Amino acid sequence: MSLFETLKSSNPSLKIRGFFYTSEVRERSERVGFQSLRWPTVGKYKVDVESFESLALPELQVG
Repeated sequence: MSLFETLKSSNPSLKIRGFFYTSEVRERSERVGFQSLRWPTVGKYKVDVESFESLALPELQVG
């Protein structure tokens, strides 16, 4: 079961939303990664922790 499915089954009114924007890094017309300078990485992606927490934490509050 995916994280989305688990969260949705425990809270059917939960709204899942999000987006990300970053510039591609290309070498000879091939994408080799993404450019982001200030955020920690998860795999090859950067995470804006403050924005993520501002959206996710209120949705995860119980009660």
